[in-house]
Amino acid sequence: MWFLRMFLLLVVFIIILGFALLNNEKTVEIAFFFPKEAHTYQVHLIFALFGAFVLGMLVWFFMSLGHDVKMRREASRLRKDNKKLLEELNALRSLSVEEITVTPPEE
Repeated sequence: MWFLRMFLLLVVFIIILGFALLNNEKTVEIAFFFPKEAHTYQVHLIFALFGAFVLGMLVWFFMSLGHDVKMRREASRLRKDNKKLLEELNALRSLSVEEITVTPPEE
């Protein structure tokens, strides 16, 4: 399975590299927040795409961080509940037959 994953990663890398090489002389104009003013920058297309990719990855990372913390907290709570239930089960197993009182069901 790792071989297939690495092969797919290599194919994606080759496609991205080919795209970058085909568009290495293209430039785009980027304006930050105020497009009508003189705050525009000329950058190569591949740098603009890479910057958008990195920004997207950072947004994804911080959004998934909250979900990860929530899941870890839930797993910790479930481990504590499981430990309590196992202790209760072991306590019930150690009772002798004389200590057990059975009440008959009411009809």
